[in-house]
Parts: sequence; structure tokens; C-alpha cells
Amino acid sequence: MNRFKRWQILGAIALGIFLLVGLLLAPAQVPDHIGSTYTRGPSGYGAWYSWMETQGATISRWRRPAMELDQPEGSVLIQIYSRPRSLTADWELQDWVQAGNTLIAVGVEQPVTGAKFRSAIMTPWGLGRVETRRRRSGGENALWGDRFGAVVWREQRGEGEIIAVTTPFLAANAYQDHPANFQLLAHLVLQPGAELGEGVDFTARPVWVDEYIHGYRDPAPADADPTPGNIWAYLAQTPLLPMAIQGGILAVVAIAALNRRFGPVQIPPVPPENNSQAYIEALAAVLSRAKQHRFALDLLTPEAQRQLQESLGFGPAPMTHEELRAAWIAQGRSPQAIQALLNLKPNPRPSEAELLATLQAWQEVLGTSELKP
Repeated sequence: MNRFKRWQILGAIALGIFLLVGLLLAPAQVPDHIGSTYTRGPSGYGAWYSWMETQGATISRWRRPAMELDQPEGSVLIQIYSRPRSLTADWELQDWVQAGNTLIAVGVEQPVTGAKFRSAIMTPWGLGRVETRRRRSGGENALWGDRFGAVVWREQRGEGEIIAVTTPFLAANAYQDHPANFQLLAHLVLQPGAELGEGVDFTARPVWVDEYIHGYRDPAPADADPTPGNIWAYLAQTPLLPMAIQGGILAVVAIAALNRRFGPVQIPPVPPENNSQAYIEALAAVLSRAKQHRFALDLLTPEAQRQLQESLGFGPAPMTHEELRAAWIAQGRSPQAIQALLNLKPNPRPSEAELLATLQAWQEVLGTSELKP
């Protein structure tokens, strides 16, 4: 083994160690910012959270499991899902809701309907913006929606209730110019039992926003030991299997690259240069730069007519415009599609837009995209 190959092997080993250390030191979970009140991005809810605070609402973030919410009955928890989520019968908050609490679930999965993706639906505070095609079919317990179904609806669960919203971006930061969306979500979380249209009482009740589902955690208690007791307990908390797989792949690639176990290096063949294509592209560039649009039309129009004749079943011998039009109509095609092209008035200095429009019209008639300026 020569010295250069030995340095290559040492470099590959050092790179593998660097990747393994990076995986060990990486955080176990990266916060999901979609729907979080901590982010100011378009999909976050930081602007709505700040607006609620300025209105005098008692609103707080919850960064522990929702089942640990130890507030009295009648509490309101809002969960803003990062991706559509269904509320199943064995759902973890079922008992908590049935005990007399209210959940505001934003981003509940529903079927896609024929509604437009971007819609404007009237609210008591003005037009609200909706960017989803998902609706809940049926009009029972609907609070807000359109003819395609409900965007917001109410579900009674025991002594409590769930207010579900299909769009996860009901009051996202991107909707700061749509105050109706902010007012609507404030009404849902502060006065869930009231009908839309009643005034929003921002001091009606405390509201909790679940940030635990976005990856945010409360710090560990001061008397708790934040570090594992030994190295084996620490390794038990790391993704060992992904690290082993990546390390194995890296080792195989390093062995194959350094020892060339699969044969000598194969240089890919250089494709032959298409001189005709290069000439056509160069000529087109020269004509475009010189603004010789009339010359380009004079060259391409006869070729387009020849292709049209062949598509109609005629030979290459030139035909008159009347013969072409008669043959076109005889095959049951619309005369308006070809009339403008055959009766095109010659313009000594057509613009580039006129040239492109004429070529596009020929392409539609010929049913091909090969005719280019």
C-alpha cells in the first residue's frame, strides 16, 4: 500500500467518525414550525398569538403532553396540526374532552371536494380567506362554510365538545391582512359555545395553545439529572440503527472507491455534436438579435403549409390557400382555426410577439410543438 492510498483510507475513516459524532450530538427532535406560535413564518401563528395578547386575552403556551393539562373543567385547548389529522374514536384526548373541556382542532382531515383551493367566505367580521379544498359534507353542526360543505363545525363529546377546522392556516401569519380570520379563530377559542356574530369577549376564559405537538418541551426540573447515568444509557437514547446503516454504507463506498473492486474508471462517452441543430440555434439567435422577424416568417410559413398538406394526406406540391381551406373543412375541422393563418396580411416589420403568436397558431393547427422560431 503506497502512502497516497494510506492517506485516503485515513481520510475516509476521519469522515466516518465526523458523521457519527454529528449524529450523536444532533437533537433528538427538531421542532415543527408549521402551525406553531413561536415562528413568524407564513405558516406559523406568532402574529395571531401576539394579537390575542394585545387584545387582553389570557393565552398561554402548553409544552407538556395534553393529558397533563391540570386546569379545571371548562378549559380550552387549541391544537394546530402541521399536517391533516383525523380525530378517531380511540384518540388520546377523548376522555379529557368528555370530562367537560373544549378542544379547538385546526387542520382536521376531510375529503377533497370540488371547491376552489382559494375561497372567500363571509363572516360577521367580513370576508374570511380559506386555502383548502377539504370540506366536511353535511350541514349538521356547521359553524362556517359554503355550498361545498363545512370548514368549521362542532362535535359534542360527552360534557365537552370539539370545534374542528379543516384548514391548518385559518389564522396563519400569511393572513395578517385578513382580520376576519383572526377574529373568527378568537371567537372559536374564547366563546366556543356561542354562535358566530356575537361579540368576542377576550376575557371570557383562559386559552392554552399546544406547542408540545410541535416539538417544544418545558425544561427539566432543577432537581432532576438531565444527563444519563452512564455511557450505555446515553447510547440507548441515540438512533443506533440509522448510524450503523450509514456507517456500513460509508465503509462499502470507501472500500470500493479506494481499491477499485469494480474495475477501472470508465469515462462516459461524449455525445456527438449535432451540427445541424447547432446551426439552427445559431441562426435563430442571429435573426432574433437582428429583429428579422419577417425573414423568419417567410422561412417557416411555407414549411408549416407543407406539413399541413402532408397531415391532410396530400403530397409536397404547393397548394393554394383555397385548396388547403377546402381540404381542412372536408375533414370536419373548424374553418376559423385556419382562416386567420391563410389570410394573414403581410406585415413588413412584425414584432416578436406577432411572430410568436403566429407560430403558436400554426403549432395548434398542426398539433405539434416542433415548429419553433
